[in-house]
Amino acid sequence: MENCDIAGATVDTTLTNSGRSSLFSLQKIGKVTATLGEIKSRSDLVVFWFCDPEITHPRLLERINSKAPDKSQRIIVVDDRDTATTKLANRFFKVPRENAAELLVHVRNQVAQQANIQASKSEPDTLSAIENTANELVRELVNAKYGSIFFGQVSEHSRFDVAGDSMARLIRSLNDVTRFVSLKLRSDKNAQSAENVLAWSSGFPFAVNHNLGYPRQNGLEFSAESMLERRQCDAILHASHLSETELVEQLPHSARAHFQVIPRIAFSTQATAANVHFQMGIPGINESGEHCRIDNVSMPLKKIHADDWIPAETILDQIRQELIAHS
Repeated sequence: MENCDIAGATVDTTLTNSGRSSLFSLQKIGKVTATLGEIKSRSDLVVFWFCDPEITHPRLLERINSKAPDKSQRIIVVDDRDTATTKLANRFFKVPRENAAELLVHVRNQVAQQANIQASKSEPDTLSAIENTANELVRELVNAKYGSIFFGQVSEHSRFDVAGDSMARLIRSLNDVTRFVSLKLRSDKNAQSAENVLAWSSGFPFAVNHNLGYPRQNGLEFSAESMLERRQCDAILHASHLSETELVEQLPHSARAHFQVIPRIAFSTQATAANVHFQMGIPGINESGEHCRIDNVSMPLKKIHADDWIPAETILDQIRQELIAHS
């Protein structure tokens, strides 16, 4: 971050714009959340919304499952297919993925009616299948004393995720009736840690530009993908456990073409075709550091394998000293 400040560069947490919608939802609406320990201790209802943590986060259920003999915890899964998690659920609502946003709207409306002590006047036989599903789901939600909803990314639009926005608003509505929290099951390889560092050091969680001598952000204008597409950067330094081929495949064609022709400095665990390559260890194996859990709790990582590589932070500090000397 200091290097970017001195060099007047732009820093971003990822090369692509996909999946940024959850950050925009957080900025617009906020969130009601909790740690995994609090969910384990207090939650009597856990809902998994279009996600399969038994595959993507295999230790999650172990972390939140309360084994207290005086505490029962129901698990509900809402998804469009049978998964490993549905086999462990007390109840499974099968809903087509394209109807996920519509279901959330109906659930929100019915929860609002509950909060206003207004019963729905529609007859059951006049309701659509989605509305009937919403009725059953609302009964489960409002009867919980402390509920938790874990959700995945339903849409991949970079600026607006209807389901993500509706989920944040639903949690706020549920707290007018009972107590609810939510957590998103992210799969972006600890990008949350980088977002936290950028946020406390610059005030912005991603796409931070320093070319005017102070940090600024304007939506996706200064994201890595956008600047590569507009050919506004003449060099790039990237740090990733992914190979360069895997990184390039994530980019659209126009950004990919510019990425491959400009000078590249790589901090990577794999061999790359970059102009300058620094071998980077794997955190928790070759390097110590911190990892941010899905509930935003930082966990220290210890190095368990000795090697003679120079740590990435040492190299970056040397680069910073050179930048200061030449500024």
